[in-house]
Amino acid sequence: RTYDTTLRPMPVAEPRPSTPVSALPGVGPRTAEALGHLGIRTAGDLVRHLPMRYEHDRGERTVAAVLAMCERGESPQVALRVEAASVRHAPRPRPRTEATFEDGTGTVRAVWFNAPWMRGKLHPGAAGILQGQAKLRGRYLEMGNPRWEPVAAGAPAPAREERLRPVYPASEEVASGAIERAVAAVLPALVPQIEDPLPAEYRASRALPPLGECYRRMHAPADMDEQREARRRRALEEFLLLQLGVMMKKRQMRDEARAPSIAVGDAVDERIRARFPWPFTGDQLRAAAEIAADVGSTHPMNRLLQGDGGSGKTAVALYAMLAAVANGLQAALVAPTELLAEQHHASITRFLAGSDVRVELVTGSLGAAERRETLARRAAGEAHLAGGTHALLMEGARFARLGLAVIDEQHRFGVEQ
Repeated sequence: RTYDTTLRPMPVAEPRPSTPVSALPGVGPRTAEALGHLGIRTAGDLVRHLPMRYEHDRGERTVAAVLAMCERGESPQVALRVEAASVRHAPRPRPRTEATFEDGTGTVRAVWFNAPWMRGKLHPGAAGILQGQAKLRGRYLEMGNPRWEPVAAGAPAPAREERLRPVYPASEEVASGAIERAVAAVLPALVPQIEDPLPAEYRASRALPPLGECYRRMHAPADMDEQREARRRRALEEFLLLQLGVMMKKRQMRDEARAPSIAVGDAVDERIRARFPWPFTGDQLRAAAEIAADVGSTHPMNRLLQGDGGSGKTAVALYAMLAAVANGLQAALVAPTELLAEQHHASITRFLAGSDVRVELVTGSLGAAERRETLARRAAGEAHLAGGTHALLMEGARFARLGLAVIDEQHRFGVEQ
């Protein structure tokens, strides 16, 4: 009996978004590991790894054609398929590599400054493509710091077409070019598999490309107009999903979250406003009434109180906090700095002079013993109002019956705070 022992390559299944990068053609174990360090572990991750910019790859020309362009006064960006005739590395006085190249129609000189890596890349007889700006230096064609792309000896490479070349976020372990080749290998198969969350009618009404086509344009745009249109679609989708997430969160809060009801009747309203040495303005009365209506519900209030400096925002905030205290609850006022927290504490204490409302100041500069005491008073419900910095939000900062939180200058806090 005879056996056919010829080694045949296993058929590669069409990649799917979940296909590991290690199973993609041309991606070896070392490249797969390097891609993993960039967060790219699947073919889908690879397609979502978008270029950070683009470079213009020019179509190939001959040295003679470029020389004629320069003699007409042009300084074109070009690509030349050439072979190195001579190479010279000069370490001093300014490190540089000089080389002369030929393509059968003429000669071009190239010089690289402060590029020691060229020493190992370039030698007489090396074939490749020079790309950069060409200009006349005397009677000779010259290119300064061009991009050099080696071509394997004897390998019949197709003529380079003019295109936008994507430049990807990369690392020392894996270059942008390697990522580009990996993306190009999977993009045609993955584009039709990308599900679009936006309905076709919605896209048509706003002239938006399908999501798969959007990714194709981001990775391989025919021109910058295509890339900009795809980027616009991606930006709109990100904002739309963000807005949907916010609305879902608000819906969840409205339907599921619960808050203690803070009743503000006429007697409570009059007693609180009597604490202030001036009558509320019309805008303050309207804001206080809207807040009173909100906190009277069992749904959590999420309200922005906005006004110019000196318009009385703190008075309205204190009105709401005292309403909570009148209902047997505690309130907290969080400020971004110790100075602002101390100013709030001083003004609130002044308004409440002679009352039974106990106000605590909590900042990071409190001593350990004092911090324990204030914490114990809040946890026991003895402190009615607590004003302070983010120290109020620290782990272990407990309240007995917290009913209302006021955040001053919310934009100056971190997301977690």
